Amino acid sequence: MKKVLIVDDEKYIRSGLKAMIQKSGIGINEISECANGREALERLSQEKYDLVILDIRMPKMNGIELMKEMQMLPYSPAIIILSGYDDFNYAVEAIKYGAKAYLLKPVDRYELFNVLNKVKNEIIQRENIEKKSQRIKKLCLNQLHYIFLSDNLVEQEIREVLEDLEIDLFYDPFYISIITSRNNSIVNSIDINTLEKFLREKHIKALCLRGADDELILVTNDRINWEGLLKDCIMNSSNQNYIVAVSALGNSLTDIRKAYIQAKEALKYRIFIKGSRVIYYEDILKRTDNYIIPVDKIEKICNMLGIESNKEIEKQLDEVFDISIFYKACIDYFNNFIDMFKHKINSSLMVLNLEKRKEFESKYSNVWNPYCFESIEEYFNFVKSYILELNEYIRNVKSLYENIEYKVDMAIRYIKKHYNEDLNLAVVANYVSLNYYYFSHIFKKTTGMSFMDFLLKTRIDKAKELLKNTEDKVTDIAFKVGFQDPKRFAKSFKKITGITPSQYRRCFWEE
Repeated sequence: MKKVLIVDDEKYIRSGLKAMIQKSGIGINEISECANGREALERLSQEKYDLVILDIRMPKMNGIELMKEMQMLPYSPAIIILSGYDDFNYAVEAIKYGAKAYLLKPVDRYELFNVLNKVKNEIIQRENIEKKSQRIKKLCLNQLHYIFLSDNLVEQEIREVLEDLEIDLFYDPFYISIITSRNNSIVNSIDINTLEKFLREKHIKALCLRGADDELILVTNDRINWEGLLKDCIMNSSNQNYIVAVSALGNSLTDIRKAYIQAKEALKYRIFIKGSRVIYYEDILKRTDNYIIPVDKIEKICNMLGIESNKEIEKQLDEVFDISIFYKACIDYFNNFIDMFKHKINSSLMVLNLEKRKEFESKYSNVWNPYCFESIEEYFNFVKSYILELNEYIRNVKSLYENIEYKVDMAIRYIKKHYNEDLNLAVVANYVSLNYYYFSHIFKKTTGMSFMDFLLKTRIDKAKELLKNTEDKVTDIAFKVGFQDPKRFAKSFKKITGITPSQYRRCFWEE
């Protein structure tokens, strides 16, 4: 017994009790005082006490009223009642709410010592029982997790585990529910003992335990009114916005793992909840996997960055973020869509310098973590802000580039020098230190040709020279000008000149 709280409106009585307790030799570390029940309730809500010694008659909130309120605490301190009135009715009422003793004022020193020793022994005994209970609960938790996570257990093996744990909930039809917060944070603010006590008062038989990720798992035989439970019990313990994922009805021991997986699967859809805080597995079965990710539209947005206005890009984003589809599609479609979008957009970050990249990462650290948001609408609005700010920055960066014609001239000189190598747009863009998509845009705008068309023309022009001035084989010339496939060289040559390489050579040699 470490902490004691004395509640009495008379200061000299508090002081006298404190002095007696300190001389009792029981070894109490801390003795606090309160002048009325309301003040004591506030203190008890903030700190945990082993023993409360309180007067029956006090202003603002009397002892009986305080004991009633203390029933809602997540822990149960021992209680000793003090009274100046030898009233049997008070004693009965006090014992009803769990008082360990009823002492008359003035308090007899030795009677108080006897009661304190009795309470101390009871607390030690209770703590030992709680420690044992915690060990049993830990064993229970480990064994149930074994059932939840093992996909090859037969019914007899499951039955043996449940019999060892003396759990009979699963022998009747059951539901498994998982409680967590929207952003998947740890839900330690929910006290299991308080929740179990609340359920017992509602005559609901339930098994409550912590999951592997500290989420709360409940097994019940009845379909609970979760909206009411969240409001009346869970939400009162914290301001966090909790949600619940509920499995379909399990009818056999082999359904335990199945029901657990169903609840975990339903939990993935928490970002799609509107209004309700509860997700039922049956509801997600209505979704379909027939949708295809619009990769071409995502790439179009990437290509527009730094080139088009925010208005145009936002228009494309609204088209890609079609909320109506996400509310009908399976969760895999949503997750794959986000992964694809992230992959495509990240390629546009090459234009950012290191300092600006860190700034973006700090400001939009959750841009690819949708489960940190209350809803899919809120998440997509956040992504829009990210894309539009990125667009503005890239546009500003491009406005700082001087002498774009010089950059294009650099690229042309590089192409004409390295045309016979394995050349592509990314290599040349990197050489002139420009963003891939931006370089493609300005190259075509300046030359009137796409990069690939320009490279092809350069190679064919060089091939013409070799055909005209050398006796090299057509196959060798193909390799010399950068083609890996002679057939492709011949086809490309004819497409541009209208004749084959051999026909072109004969035009000059016959002269």
